[in-house]
Amino acid sequence: MAELRHAMRAFAAEGHDIAGILRLLNNVMQRYHDDQTATMCLMSLDPRTGRLQVANAGHLPPLHVAGGRAEYGGRGGLLLGFPAERLGLEETSVPPGGAVVLITDGLIEDRTVPLSDNLERLRTLAADVDEDLEAFSDRVIAEFGPREDDVALIVMRRDP
Repeated sequence: MAELRHAMRAFAAEGHDIAGILRLLNNVMQRYHDDQTATMCLMSLDPRTGRLQVANAGHLPPLHVAGGRAEYGGRGGLLLGFPAERLGLEETSVPPGGAVVLITDGLIEDRTVPLSDNLERLRTLAADVDEDLEAFSDRVIAEFGPREDDVALIVMRRDP
């Protein structure tokens, strides 16, 4: 993943759009790590208009929150590392005051609970994003308790 992060930054610095970055990263995986796969979700937000572009390669979908509702975005395309160009591309908008929540599977995977149950649990919890995003993040992480896997949680809100 460290190699992919560095390559992603380089491709972004070259000016590639998010779909192009995922395609280039897929080429890196196929060329140098043909026995591995990875998931990744990239987003590009125009803070003035709220236009949000999402390019997803097999990662959990972003959670879009607005007006007391939380809904998952479209499902992603194939994981990076497969010899296919199918990406999960989505375009939507984030209204003023709306939020987007991204997670890694480490937050919600539990051997004793179906993944769909914990996705729904997160969706219900995220419908009410605190004014303080750090407090909201702490509340979400506390809800799921200690985890066996690494956890990443990113919460972004568009200014009202």
